[in-house]
Amino acid sequence: LVDQWSVQTGLGVAHYRRLTVRWFNVGRQVSSPATMLFAGQEVTGQQFLICEACGKLDSGSGANHPREHRAWCRHRRATEEHTRSIALARELVTQGLALGLPPGVTCDMHSVPGLAAALQLGLREELGGAPDHLRVAVVPHPDGGDAGQVRPSLFLPDTVPGGPGYLTDPADPTRLWRILVRAGRLLEECPCAEEGRACCYRCLAPYGRDVFRVDALRAVRALLGVEDGRPMADVAPEVVEW
Repeated sequence: LVDQWSVQTGLGVAHYRRLTVRWFNVGRQVSSPATMLFAGQEVTGQQFLICEACGKLDSGSGANHPREHRAWCRHRRATEEHTRSIALARELVTQGLALGLPPGVTCDMHSVPGLAAALQLGLREELGGAPDHLRVAVVPHPDGGDAGQVRPSLFLPDTVPGGPGYLTDPADPTRLWRILVRAGRLLEECPCAEEGRACCYRCLAPYGRDVFRVDALRAVRALLGVEDGRPMADVAPEVVEW
């Protein structure tokens, strides 16, 4: 942990210089998925059914067939299936940034994914290009209180091994203020507000599905502490009000 800080709006930031990040693939969604516990959260997925000897993906038909095995597999001609269920994972040691969110943001199911997209929009404006090497995920993060207490957070891992240092900018209070203000201004001024659309290619559409400009803007304003009725155009990116 390099640094951590918080502001009165309920936003908390933790910057990690070196941490291990793991992604899990629990399989495709089906009508009756299994339930698993990952990082204290229940997730659903079918997992991957594979032959326990050769590792080839099983069709899930319930009956054994030679095409479900490699040519050398000892179960290729078996009368019964010999399978096991697995989840896939990959691991990366890199830099990361966690943004702890206040209850006023997390209580709305649309605000958090909208805020994740808005953050990427602001990073694009601040960095001068799409931050393709940065990912944004919603994860539980320690809230700094009692042991075991967590709160929903936006987690930004750098997908470049080791991390080239881009997360130093949004980890700084002044730079994060500027990123959020830039995003808020773009969301408030986007022409899709007058076109009756939830979002568009000019704002959030490149960064998420089922995200809404109105909810994202509300979340950005909440993190900045900008009161209702105050135009984002009146909020200066260079003047931090936290």
